[in-house]
Amino acid sequence: AAYMGYPGPTGAPNLQYTYVDAYAVPPANEAHFTERFALLPHTYYLNDYARAHADVPRGDKIEPSADHPHISKKCLYLCNLNQLPKLDPRLYSAWLNALRRASSAVGAPCTRLWMLKFPAAGEAMLRREAQAHASPPTEQTLLGLPTVTHANHLRRAQHCDLKLDSTLCNAHTSGTDALWAGTPMLTLPGETQTSRVALSLLNSVGQPQIAVRSMREFEEMAVTLAADVRAARRASLYRV
Repeated sequence: AAYMGYPGPTGAPNLQYTYVDAYAVPPANEAHFTERFALLPHTYYLNDYARAHADVPRGDKIEPSADHPHISKKCLYLCNLNQLPKLDPRLYSAWLNALRRASSAVGAPCTRLWMLKFPAAGEAMLRREAQAHASPPTEQTLLGLPTVTHANHLRRAQHCDLKLDSTLCNAHTSGTDALWAGTPMLTLPGETQTSRVALSLLNSVGQPQIAVRSMREFEEMAVTLAADVRAARRASLYRV
């Protein structure tokens, strides 16, 4: 028997193999697994968005309207899209620093940090934490968007200019959502499989260089990529 769903060793005696790739789990880490590796060449995180979401044409952006007042073609959107429990204070501080610096560097009329209300109770805590930051953002700079159907989520995600990944537990489904939407994803890989999934996904689309090695590099790269996006270089930088 083999499995793909759980990102790590299970210790289950009836599972002999786990599907992995060399980016998500370096071969040297096999000693920490009770299962043997079934090594895939690109990414272990398999999906088929072309079939599962054929009803969501890529590039089919939601137009600004009364139903979507948060969307503006004039704004630059730094997005996360992950569950809020994946956040940690150090990473959130780096996001807020990148938000402030990107807003100054790119010259956009508005720059927004876009997170899901997932769970909804987390939004108030994040806003309170942001106000205690060294450079607190304005109230309207932080966008807390409600969860919607997956198809609408993908359409909405196409307005994201840069996805900022979580570090302790990377984007899994939300990472593939971003890539399918054509959004570049910035990640900081760790040592565990759950903290290296985004690196695996980026490798599968030929963009492993959007992975950085430190929190400082994460902040710097976020500002650089935001400037590239604003300079209309997104299509040449990133094509899935």
